[in-house]
Amino acid sequence: MVNGGKSESFTPSRGLRQGDPLSSYLFILGQEVLSKLLDHEVRTKNISGIKASSYGLAMTHVMYADDIIFFSKATSKDAHNINAVLEKYCSWSGQRISKSKSGVFFSKLTHPSHRRHIKEILQLKNLKEDAMYLGAPLILSRSPSLDFSYLCEKSWVGEVCDKMDAITRRFWWKQKAKEGKFLAWKSWDKLCVPKAAGGLGFRKFKDINNALLAKLAWMVASKRDNLCMQILRAKYKVDHSWLRSDPPKSASPVWKAIDKAKSIIIKGACYTIGDGASIDVWQDPWLFEPIAARAILSIPIPTSPKQDKLMWVPESKGSFTVKSTYLIANSVPNVLEATHVNWKKLWNLKALERLKMLLWRLCYDILLTKENLSERFIITESSCNLCKNAFESACHIFLFYPVTKALWFALCWGFKSKVVSTSSTKDIVNLVLNLLEALCQTWGHWKVSLTMALILDEIWHLKSAELFMGSNSNLATSILSI
Repeated sequence: MVNGGKSESFTPSRGLRQGDPLSSYLFILGQEVLSKLLDHEVRTKNISGIKASSYGLAMTHVMYADDIIFFSKATSKDAHNINAVLEKYCSWSGQRISKSKSGVFFSKLTHPSHRRHIKEILQLKNLKEDAMYLGAPLILSRSPSLDFSYLCEKSWVGEVCDKMDAITRRFWWKQKAKEGKFLAWKSWDKLCVPKAAGGLGFRKFKDINNALLAKLAWMVASKRDNLCMQILRAKYKVDHSWLRSDPPKSASPVWKAIDKAKSIIIKGACYTIGDGASIDVWQDPWLFEPIAARAILSIPIPTSPKQDKLMWVPESKGSFTVKSTYLIANSVPNVLEATHVNWKKLWNLKALERLKMLLWRLCYDILLTKENLSERFIITESSCNLCKNAFESACHIFLFYPVTKALWFALCWGFKSKVVSTSSTKDIVNLVLNLLEALCQTWGHWKVSLTMALILDEIWHLKSAELFMGSNSNLATSILSI
């Protein structure tokens, strides 16, 4: 076939190498032949598949690229016929099976003598219970935490998601040390608040996992037509009332997690009416607005039979997305009124991310000042290292220290920081975001905001240089650097 049309046959002189764009299509074409051979053997009852439930589909094989997993009964007949299919396919395609990378896994009820006989027929060894495939456990146990413990260091304890959260927290507050204590100036819960609401937008791994599980629950509830969903629905007898049914008492850890995610789906799912056969009007969500006569009368009546369809309300097109699910499951109140800071304006500021982070930390007053240290530790000296007179607070450092006042006056159009009325560090941040009109007569708002953020950054640099390196303030050098 060339460009969709039949052409003359030819003999290729070169093969496809790994990474070639055509190699994936070659696997698909080749394995389609293998799949047809297996289907033929199933229809002629030479190979028996495995059912997850008495009413479910019989699985014989699943494929990914050049890998394949067979499912069959532990009988000599099935083993011989699988061997015959593979030998025929290899003779046609020129491929060979890598016995050293292959293995066989038996159910617990298989007799040891049957196991030995089938391994001799297939010429394969036992597959280890901790075998991995594409970085994930091939066989799951009753302990998901144990199965996925390889994601974290073995010396850590607790749930996998909590471990990964702990790694993220440590990296944020103390990047250079893998062990030991560190000072977290803000709680992890507050860091995980969206940036527009005053946090930094970190995401807890448990919440991400719940959103991904909700995707699987959505695929089950919306009757997604694929092999995996068909097997799950048959095994656990899923019907149209599944979203409001009680969780099963006995099920695999994976299904229990999917079933638990139903509570997230219910928050955003809604039925569009077709024939109404699968909807309980008293319990299922089927209106996009509060029940009203006008809403009921507006439902279109189809001229031909049409099934009810589950839609995802948070998305305008009704399609499920993990992102909208995460936001629904972890919605937080708008804390703009509580902090009196326009966070959206702060993060949209035309400045380096380093400057924005300084403003964020300044807003919450979580900088390394003696005032903050005295609230957490016992310190003997709390006066300012620069002027030796006042108590070292963030407001004093950024507004009232002599060098600070000189910088503000020299670089910000004669701005006198001592006349600014500040009750907290939030007022300093608001001064940068909500500018005085007198300062913006020559330059635009964003240039003035950027200059003020740079001044704050230089002030903090001077303070850190004096504290850690013992260097003195040089006003001329600071002005040039800004």
